[in-house]
Amino acid sequence: YVTPRYIAQKDGLRMNIGVKIGSVMHSDHSWFSTDIPMYIHKSQIVYPDLHVAYELAPGKLDFYADLTGGDDLPGYEEIRERDHFALAPVTGNSLTRFNVSAGLRGNVGPTFRFDVCAGYRSMADMSLYACTEAFVCKKVYEDMNEPYLRGSLTYDCKPLFLEGRVFLRSPSVGKSSEKLAVEYGTFHFQVYTPREVTVDLRAMYSWKSRIKGGMSARLGSAVKGIVDEVDFGGPDRFDGFVDLGLDGEYAVDRTFSVYGRIGNLLNKKYFNDCLIPVSGLFLTAGVIFNL
Repeated sequence: YVTPRYIAQKDGLRMNIGVKIGSVMHSDHSWFSTDIPMYIHKSQIVYPDLHVAYELAPGKLDFYADLTGGDDLPGYEEIRERDHFALAPVTGNSLTRFNVSAGLRGNVGPTFRFDVCAGYRSMADMSLYACTEAFVCKKVYEDMNEPYLRGSLTYDCKPLFLEGRVFLRSPSVGKSSEKLAVEYGTFHFQVYTPREVTVDLRAMYSWKSRIKGGMSARLGSAVKGIVDEVDFGGPDRFDGFVDLGLDGEYAVDRTFSVYGRIGNLLNKKYFNDCLIPVSGLFLTAGVIFNL
């Protein structure tokens, strides 16, 4: 991208006004030696990139508004999470035509921080998941619009750290149910919109700044199908879930840490955001390098 900008600040008002100019992403590759192109999704050339903020209460409360857009090429790791046999170039662009939002952010004293934002975005070729009755799944790309509301609240007073995040959305796919039924139902695929509600909670306690431990929880509403009367298609919905976990981290020194999480403490079977089934406890572990 090339993004010319105008940046100014005066009397508590901050402006960062830009225009993002990019190129069309395409490929000459085809699907498994067929004549069907992989990158069939056209990309927009010019996107808005505007950010405005006004200091309502110096050092305590800001009003902000953003107008952005852009295209996104999903990472190979994300594709492999869904399909372990996917080839590296098998993907397409997801495009945000525009994303307009406004909100309030600030702090209450030195320990509480908050951020509340409402917005609306229009997307072309949004990456959605489709599934058959036999759980043969694939990614599909459809136009989608949605109003949304997100908020976060953080309490940070050593040695205790508390954080809560919520994201509410009301997605609407551009095509009618009848047209979706012809395109996907004929091949026994049910198409699913993203979860309308997700909540993330985290509580951590730090011992001598080297050992951290606590609990986390992720809550998600049901995933709903949008194609009417699909023979041999996937279920009309996947139920919501609650995933409780134990988290830990140990800082060996300033540059190296190890961490781990035991998830799904309730031992429930559910389907994650990629419609991959999760059943029983699971362990995630890793290392962190600070350069």
